[in-house]
Amino acid sequence: MTHDFLTLIPGMRDHQLEKIPLGRIGEPGEVADVVVLLWSDLMRYVTGQNLVIDGGMLLHGAGSDGLLFRIREMLGQSKRT
Repeated sequence: MTHDFLTLIPGMRDHQLEKIPLGRIGEPGEVADVVVLLWSDLMRYVTGQNLVIDGGMLLHGAGSDGLLFRIREMLGQSKRT
């Protein structure tokens, strides 16, 4: 799901990798593992939870950090706040 986000903007992949505590992009199978766990009897008493499966990106403010600035740089526009 993040392929375009990480590849269309020059330098974004490296920028994001620096902010992921696990130091790598997650694999689809890692999300599938969580789905299997949630469907298992081990989680039968869990209700109403939001699970973030991102290797710590959100916790450390990675998300789309600096995205607008990088797009403006690519387009050659001046820096505006």
